[in-house]
Amino acid sequence: MIEYIHLIAIVISLMASFLNAAQTMFIRFGTDKGETIDAVFITMMTNIVVIIPAVLIIYYPTYNLTQGSWLAFIAAGTLGTLLGRVCFYSGIEKIGASRATPIIASNALIATILGVIVLGESIT
Repeated sequence: MIEYIHLIAIVISLMASFLNAAQTMFIRFGTDKGETIDAVFITMMTNIVVIIPAVLIIYYPTYNLTQGSWLAFIAAGTLGTLLGRVCFYSGIEKIGASRATPIIASNALIATILGVIVLGESIT
């Protein structure tokens, strides 16, 4: 049984990598004739249309969100999703996908360092 779980995890990981690469290429093509803010707006609206209804259906009727949770989600959405995408899409537009993508891949390293410094987490 464990072998199937590993195989499923590998397939899902490969799909995520492929779809992330496709997103980067679509952003590159889109920002050739459009503006970066247009790409961010379309991405945000797509996320809202797809994710919010799914969450409302899956977790109905008890959402169990505290005031701290709301603030954390708002901060993550504003800083990570909105401003992060603006910077990433601008980078793709300015220097191209092949240069911007390796830079954004450093986010795991940056998140680890910030987790250790800011949140006092341990590296495992």
